[in-house]
Amino acid sequence: MKNLILPCLLAIAFFSCNKTNSPNPMPTIQDSLPKSFSIYLPQLHSKAVEMFGYDAQAQLATIHAYSYDSSGGTPVIDSFFVSFTLTASINPPSAYDEIYHYSGDAPAGESEHHALFYDATNRVTIDSITAATTGSFAVQHYLYDNNGNTTIQWLFGDPQTPGSYVINQIDTMFIQNESILTDINYTATDGTLNHLFTRSYSAHVNPLYNAALANSLGCLMVFNNFFDFRSKYLPSQFVDQEEGSPGVTINYLWTTDATGSIVKGTGTDAGNGSTQQIYGFTY
Repeated sequence: MKNLILPCLLAIAFFSCNKTNSPNPMPTIQDSLPKSFSIYLPQLHSKAVEMFGYDAQAQLATIHAYSYDSSGGTPVIDSFFVSFTLTASINPPSAYDEIYHYSGDAPAGESEHHALFYDATNRVTIDSITAATTGSFAVQHYLYDNNGNTTIQWLFGDPQTPGSYVINQIDTMFIQNESILTDINYTATDGTLNHLFTRSYSAHVNPLYNAALANSLGCLMVFNNFFDFRSKYLPSQFVDQEEGSPGVTINYLWTTDATGSIVKGTGTDAGNGSTQQIYGFTY
């Protein structure tokens, strides 16, 4: 389930009003929640889009993601859908389901059911695949220290075979000022570095951040590439080092609308100044 898919875009609602003396309706919390997020990679001619659905308590209920790749002769379209099992309260979800399809990876509509478990402070401790059409099962264990840092052990194996699980990857997210400062992931069996991410942050609040979600499911969402729901602020700089490479540094510029909401952003290569990423948010 690791490294499934990228980030998101959609939905603008229009309303009309008659010319009366009645006041405009007050905005609700739903009006301020992001409906979608997108990232376009001009160098690769690809775009990823995630759309978010919420329940009546403003809990995240669904994520619908698409990834478009037009760099080849025929556009490639991948899709991914996540739905959470919610209660009528503000408690975090007890489970979630995934339905996904990747081009060239038949059959379409592959699915997984994940059971979630939490500690006394509602931080997710286990994400376990209990049913999967592919027959592939994985378990993620989330371990926390007293500073808010999170270490995730990702195991893969057959739950019907005792002792078959092996640790494939370990990921540690180091938190500072409620944001992920460093994220290091490596293969436990041979110590191979998969990635090392380091970030500096702007003063702009991340539109996908809310304290309850960040502290309960935040690291799970980051680990599974549902974008960064854990960090309170948007980055000003991001350094990406993959598999021992020298690394690429991206600088960010964020743009707000008249209400102060982040609506778009640009990531440029610090080395040559080229545009690497273009972000968009809708509410």
